[in-house]
Amino acid sequence: MRRPTLAHVARIVRTEARRRLRVLSESGLRVLLLVFGFGLIALLQVAVGIGIYLFAGGVTASVLPLARVGAGGAWVLVVGITAFGVLSQRSSYDAMDGLLTTVPSREVTLAMLCTEAGGALLPFAPLLVVAPLAFGLATGSALAGAAAFLALACLVVSAALVGFTLGFGVKNLAVRSALVARYRTLIAALAVVAYFLLLTTEAGGDLAGTVARAVAATPIAWLADLALLPVVPASASAALGALCLVAVLVAGAVLAAFPLTAALWYADRATPAERDAVATETSLAPGPFARLDAGPAGWVAYKSVVRARRAPVKLLYVAYPLFALGGPVGEAFATGLVPTVLVGYVAVYVAWAAGAGLALNPLGDEGALLPVSATSGVSGRAFARGHLLATAAIGAPVAFVGTAVVGVLSPLSPVRVAVLAVVAAGLCVGAGGLAAGVGSALPRYEAVRVTRSRRATVPSLLAFAVYSLLLLVAALPVMVAGFPGVSSFVGGLLGVSGVSLLLPGAALSLGAVGVLGVLGYRHAAACFDGYAV
Repeated sequence: MRRPTLAHVARIVRTEARRRLRVLSESGLRVLLLVFGFGLIALLQVAVGIGIYLFAGGVTASVLPLARVGAGGAWVLVVGITAFGVLSQRSSYDAMDGLLTTVPSREVTLAMLCTEAGGALLPFAPLLVVAPLAFGLATGSALAGAAAFLALACLVVSAALVGFTLGFGVKNLAVRSALVARYRTLIAALAVVAYFLLLTTEAGGDLAGTVARAVAATPIAWLADLALLPVVPASASAALGALCLVAVLVAGAVLAAFPLTAALWYADRATPAERDAVATETSLAPGPFARLDAGPAGWVAYKSVVRARRAPVKLLYVAYPLFALGGPVGEAFATGLVPTVLVGYVAVYVAWAAGAGLALNPLGDEGALLPVSATSGVSGRAFARGHLLATAAIGAPVAFVGTAVVGVLSPLSPVRVAVLAVVAAGLCVGAGGLAAGVGSALPRYEAVRVTRSRRATVPSLLAFAVYSLLLLVAALPVMVAGFPGVSSFVGGLLGVSGVSLLLPGAALSLGAVGVLGVLGYRHAAACFDGYAV
């Protein structure tokens, strides 16, 4: 096997850099967010450099244990970020099939390794400049600044390459294992829940501290000895050992990357078995929806659910509002008592997510099959009813049980919890018709970029905004009447007790979402019947 041609590697890296810049420039909002994010990161790193300049002048050997913990934690953080990037999107280039038939896979692997190492260094560029400079000025030693730069560069590059190789190893398992392929949606959902809990509770900080301390006991943490060697009596042998370990890690990661990337790119993926299973399943009956509607509507509902299950990347946007739960969930774990706001959030969110995920782009979700579906004999009413059925059958039980469970754990009275749970289920029924109507009026047929390497047909931003606003307005009366503090305030303005607003508020919300659902259902049916190729 011939050695990789470095000119080919450099050309691939340059091409990928241009592609990434072009993708970023496609959206002005994306560029703005990127500039804001990098600006904030740069300011934080400059602030770290200023702190180093102010406090590093009197550094002693007593800081070495803490520095080792920091080095270990930073190394694990970069490994995790890089591995997650590979798992989520950065495991291939655009036009990968053509690239692999043009140059050997080893050259593509080397190019990707260079891209990942450079991409990992880029966010830390201000720190790589400011921190060594500040450390050298504070200690009065140019050698100290050089040692700090060398230690930081070794930390970031070695961690990025190890994370790259680790990500490809895990992705190979996901691609080649039939078991993982069959349950990948469930695994991804559990991973998101675990990440959310770690991010919003004290468990995340405790885990991070435990991992950092554990890694501090390994030789990779000796990079702190290398950074401090010129100014404190750190161990020279530890610093040398850190450099040797970095060399071993870099070489091992590069050597392991060659077979792992080739195995992934040329893999016989485990998904065909799953597709066969789904095909067999859908050829028999419209699943559990047959009991609710054995006609075309049941098939439409079942197809919507199967489509969402087989392409969960399209549902990523549905999970974004969950990050707003950080405060209430953190408070619940800290105090042992569920805040009342969490009950209302669950009630509205489940209904919103069910409609947005299954019915907000009914025409666009058909894709190239829309002309076939429109001429298949399925009526517009059956088409719209199928999306409403999918939203109601999936969302209503989850909304009712979820709201009831969270409500029981909260300070709300049983009566309020029961009313909120019933209304939450009713919101799901109306949300299906509302989402189908809004999505049919504001469809999106073209695929958009969800991640760097994945495109999917998702609802338009305008449809998303209109649907969300209308559903929130419909849910507002029961949210006002369902919570003691707000209902007492409103009741005082109206001259009645807060409790007396509960049933009228629930009836008003159910009536509003019912009217919106019926109007949306009729409009979706009319749009489907009136579709012209």
